[in-house]
This record gives sequence, structure tokens and C-alpha cells, in this order.
Amino acid sequence: MLILIESGLRVGEITRLDRSTIQVVINTSADGSEVSLGKGEVVVSKQASFRSFWIGSDSVTAVAEYLAKDRAEDAEPALFVTKRGKRVTTKAVSSAVARWCSIAGIEPIMCYQFRHTMALQLANAGVSCHEMAKLLGYSNPKCTIRFIGDSSVHPSPGIFRRLLGFLKGK
Repeated sequence: MLILIESGLRVGEITRLDRSTIQVVINTSADGSEVSLGKGEVVVSKQASFRSFWIGSDSVTAVAEYLAKDRAEDAEPALFVTKRGKRVTTKAVSSAVARWCSIAGIEPIMCYQFRHTMALQLANAGVSCHEMAKLLGYSNPKCTIRFIGDSSVHPSPGIFRRLLGFLKGK
């Protein structure tokens, strides 16, 4: 769930992630502290090419804990698997998001809303349409403009804060 929030990846891209996809990168912040970020590449299906993505330290930690605790014994290359040990599907990811929203007591969030909210956050941070398109895996920067202008696809910021708070409390 944290990867959906932090990465801007499409659900189909999440399902194609392998254990070896995300590499940890240590950066030094302005105050001198070290921050662990995750960097990876994923296949963009429509373009049959790769694009880079980044995830924050919370996602890096969550993935490491998940692999150590729940996946230490299997050899499946997929990063996320079902209870039967097979690669997750887009339907499984969508169902998991709906389940977590229900457990957290918040209104349902559609998976595409994470991506659209990432685009809005990038725009609010002053990222250009060209750079935003690159980060989100679009060949045409015009594709990113629709995310910024349509407020109906963005859940309120409070919804994401509540969901993140719930996930971190687990």
C-alpha cells in the first residue's frame, strides 16, 4: 500500500515488480542525516520500455520487513504474491486497497487515485509537466495536465493521512 502512495506506479506496474526491482539508495539530507530511498525500474506495458521510480524510506522499510517475515522461505521472484505464493493480480491489489480502507474506516479509494494524487503533489512541488510525465511513465507531458485540473480524482489529503497513520500503526 505504501508503494502505491509513494511511487505513482500503475497497479499493473506494481504487479510486475520483482524482489530484485528495488535497490536501496542512501542519501544525505540537508541536516546531515542519512535517508534510505528505494529506486527501481519497471516495464511500461504500453511503451514496451522501462521507466525509473522512487519510493520513500517508509516503503523501503516495509518491503524489507515483508520479505524477511513473510517471504523468507519461498523462491518466487515476484515482489508481491497471493496467499498461494503466485504473483498478485491487479484485482488482488484493488481488493487489498478496498479491504484496508474498510479496516481503517475511511471512504474507498480507487487505485488510480494514488497515482493522480502523486501527480498533484508533484505539480504542487513545482515539478514541470515534462519531468512529471517522465516520473509517471508518460511519453506525452500533456497526459499529466488532466490529473492536475480534475479535483474529483483526488481524495482529500486527510484520507491519505488517516490511511498512512493506520498503516504505520499496524
